[in-house]
Amino acid sequence: MREPCLSIETYCAPVAGTDAPPRPLEGQQVVAVHGFASTPEVTWERTGWVRQMQRAGADVHLVTLPYHRLEGTRLKDIGLEGAGKSSGQLAVTWRQEGLVTSLGTALGQVLAAVDTQVHLLGYSLGARICWQVALSSPHLVQSLTLGGLPLATHLDEVQSYLSASSPGICLPEGLQAVLDASALPRAALAAFTAQPVEPFAPNKLPACPTLLFAGSDDTLATGLSALAATLPHPASAYLELAGRDHISALTSGQARRASADFMARHAVSRAGSESDHTVA
Repeated sequence: MREPCLSIETYCAPVAGTDAPPRPLEGQQVVAVHGFASTPEVTWERTGWVRQMQRAGADVHLVTLPYHRLEGTRLKDIGLEGAGKSSGQLAVTWRQEGLVTSLGTALGQVLAAVDTQVHLLGYSLGARICWQVALSSPHLVQSLTLGGLPLATHLDEVQSYLSASSPGICLPEGLQAVLDASALPRAALAAFTAQPVEPFAPNKLPACPTLLFAGSDDTLATGLSALAATLPHPASAYLELAGRDHISALTSGQARRASADFMARHAVSRAGSESDHTVA
């Protein structure tokens, strides 16, 4: 198994024509982190999130977690042609504190190279990692948009399931569906889940504007409405997606539009202050 690396691919927003409509995220940097057993393509490209952000003028940085890359995947071949692209990767050091802290530290190092604050967009485990970055490196983060945030990841159960160390183990229904839908090698996912995951600490809250969203039928992301009510920034909010579960929430146009609007309302101006743009 190769050394664990966190990789990132940057897709710049296409140049706007002279008659193009206003782009409320013009010049903004959106960093998107996918969830466990998924990929940037599945989470953000096929579901329309990248196009939503690029149409609004943002550069999109797609993060791939260690052991989560499908060989041969090229996002420019499936809808992102015309956007300038750059890529890079960073070796991840597993820290004693746990998997989320380790990945948050690595992502913070990547963000430190960006010349402005970023809008962090995370889903499922990716949401946990973005939350961690906002806690440990708040100066790097302009806003948080987190979907399907799991207060318990159950990755220890996944490790037992994948390694067959506990025969007959049953995973939570939503997590079993995620695993069954994944095209990633089971050996890679087993290597990823071999790292312990620290428990979620609800008493440690990010200070930046934060939007939480989840499907009403999402059994893996519960308690988010109550969590949103404790967030310190007055603009923080919770969006419930009626009839959606942990997988189908990602295809919600309502979630995409609300997220773009939230980022636009907390956009970083060239002077360093928030702009007053909103998405129509």
